[in-house]
Amino acid sequence: GYIMAFPKMIKRKEMEGEALFRQYYVRMGTGGSYRKVAAWYEREFGKNPYTGRPYTHEACVQAMWRWGLENLEEAKRIYMMYVVQFETDDSETFDLEVIWKYNVQRRLLSCYKEGTRKYREFYRDNPEYLVD
Repeated sequence: GYIMAFPKMIKRKEMEGEALFRQYYVRMGTGGSYRKVAAWYEREFGKNPYTGRPYTHEACVQAMWRWGLENLEEAKRIYMMYVVQFETDDSETFDLEVIWKYNVQRRLLSCYKEGTRKYREFYRDNPEYLVD
């Protein structure tokens, strides 16, 4: 029974970022909100097993964008469709590429703090996202 003494060694369960991203940007459409997506996540996947409480909407946003940052092409495709369908004002005035790039830069800062390994690796692997 020594194993039980080391629960910290068990890898923390990752949140389902892809499911969150698709729920928010594909299924919810204009009616979406981060609070709604957090409520949906709890119904679908349950509470946080480590705290016994529902995941916060901030945790949901971070999880969905961490998935997005690790799956840029797929996330971009989903996000672009969302902007074209629902944010017509933006897509008429702005270049979609600019909107996407801006969002990636913003989300990168909220998901991985500046200067961390993940942050540096992202720009190393995706130099086209460096701020002009």
